[in-house]
Amino acid sequence: MGVAVLSLLVLVAIGVVIWLGVRPTPQRDAAAAQSWTNFHHYAVIVNGWQLLYVHTRYEDWGRGSKAYVALYGDPASGIRDSWFWWHHVQPGAMIRTCG
Repeated sequence: MGVAVLSLLVLVAIGVVIWLGVRPTPQRDAAAAQSWTNFHHYAVIVNGWQLLYVHTRYEDWGRGSKAYVALYGDPASGIRDSWFWWHHVQPGAMIRTCG
Protein backbone atom coordinates (compact mmCIF):
# COMPACT_ATOMS: atom_id res chain seq x y z
CA MET A 1 0.00 0.00 0.00
CA GLY A 2 2.79 2.45 0.84
CA VAL A 3 4.60 1.86 -2.44
CA ALA A 4 1.42 2.48 -4.44
CA VAL A 5 0.77 5.78 -2.64
CA LEU A 6 4.38 6.86 -3.08
CA SER A 7 4.26 5.97 -6.79
CA LEU A 8 1.04 7.96 -7.20
CA LEU A 9 2.57 10.98 -5.47
CA VAL A 10 5.63 10.81 -7.73
CA LEU A 11 3.41 10.65 -10.83
CA VAL A 12 1.36 13.61 -9.61
CA ALA A 13 4.56 15.60 -8.92
CA ILE A 14 5.89 14.82 -12.41
CA GLY A 15 2.56 15.91 -13.91
CA VAL A 16 2.63 19.20 -12.01
CA VAL A 17 6.20 19.92 -13.13
CA ILE A 18 5.32 19.20 -16.76
CA TRP A 19 2.18 21.35 -16.56
CA LEU A 20 4.15 24.25 -15.07
CA GLY A 21 6.57 24.04 -18.00
CA VAL A 22 4.01 23.99 -20.81
CA ARG A 23 1.05 25.93 -19.42
CA PRO A 24 -0.15 28.97 -21.36
CA THR A 25 1.17 32.27 -20.10
CA PRO A 26 0.38 35.83 -21.17
CA GLN A 27 3.93 36.19 -22.51
CA ARG A 28 3.62 33.05 -24.67
CA ASP A 29 0.20 34.14 -25.89
CA ALA A 30 1.51 37.59 -26.80
CA ALA A 31 4.54 36.09 -28.56
CA ALA A 32 2.33 33.69 -30.52
CA ALA A 33 -0.01 36.52 -31.55
CA GLN A 34 2.94 38.67 -32.67
CA SER A 35 4.41 35.77 -34.63
CA TRP A 36 1.07 35.18 -36.40
CA THR A 37 0.73 38.92 -37.15
CA ASN A 38 4.22 38.98 -38.68
CA PHE A 39 3.51 35.91 -40.82
CA HIS A 40 0.12 37.22 -41.95
CA HIS A 41 1.65 40.56 -42.91
CA TYR A 42 4.42 38.78 -44.87
CA ALA A 43 2.03 36.42 -46.64
CA VAL A 44 -0.92 38.67 -47.44
CA ILE A 45 0.42 42.23 -47.54
CA VAL A 46 3.96 41.72 -48.84
CA ASN A 47 3.42 38.78 -51.22
CA GLY A 48 -0.29 39.12 -52.03
CA TRP A 49 -1.05 35.50 -51.14
CA GLN A 50 -4.48 34.23 -50.22
CA LEU A 51 -4.71 31.83 -47.31
CA LEU A 52 -7.25 29.06 -46.92
CA TYR A 53 -8.44 27.91 -43.52
CA VAL A 54 -9.38 24.21 -43.35
CA HIS A 55 -12.60 23.83 -41.35
CA THR A 56 -13.19 20.11 -41.71
CA ARG A 57 -11.57 17.23 -43.57
CA TYR A 58 -14.29 14.77 -44.47
CA GLU A 59 -12.56 12.29 -46.78
CA ASP A 60 -9.02 11.01 -46.85
CA TRP A 61 -7.89 8.87 -49.77
CA GLY A 62 -4.53 7.66 -50.98
CA ARG A 63 -4.46 10.40 -53.63
CA GLY A 64 -5.41 13.27 -51.33
CA SER A 65 -8.21 14.54 -49.16
CA LYS A 66 -11.45 16.48 -49.37
CA ALA A 67 -12.17 19.33 -46.98
CA TYR A 68 -14.37 22.30 -46.34
CA VAL A 69 -12.31 25.51 -46.51
CA ALA A 70 -12.77 29.28 -46.37
CA LEU A 71 -10.60 32.20 -47.42
CA TYR A 72 -8.89 33.40 -44.26
CA GLY A 73 -9.88 36.93 -43.27
CA ASP A 74 -12.80 37.12 -45.74
CA PRO A 75 -16.11 36.38 -43.97
CA ALA A 76 -18.01 36.94 -47.22
CA SER A 77 -16.18 34.08 -48.96
CA GLY A 78 -18.23 31.39 -47.23
CA ILE A 79 -17.24 27.76 -46.79
CA ARG A 80 -16.28 25.87 -49.93
CA ASP A 81 -15.63 22.27 -50.82
CA SER A 82 -12.06 21.57 -51.87
CA TRP A 83 -9.97 18.63 -53.10
CA PHE A 84 -6.26 18.49 -52.24
CA TRP A 85 -4.42 16.27 -54.71
CA TRP A 86 -1.58 14.29 -53.15
CA HIS A 87 -1.91 16.09 -49.79
CA HIS A 88 -3.63 15.16 -46.55
CA VAL A 89 -4.75 18.38 -44.86
CA GLN A 90 -5.64 18.71 -41.19
CA PRO A 91 -8.54 20.71 -39.69
CA GLY A 92 -7.28 24.11 -38.54
CA ALA A 93 -4.49 24.21 -41.13
CA MET A 94 -3.69 27.38 -43.06
CA ILE A 95 -2.82 26.80 -46.73
CA ARG A 96 -1.51 29.18 -49.38
CA THR A 97 -3.67 29.18 -52.51
CA CYS A 98 -2.16 28.81 -55.96
CA GLY A 99 -2.52 31.66 -58.35
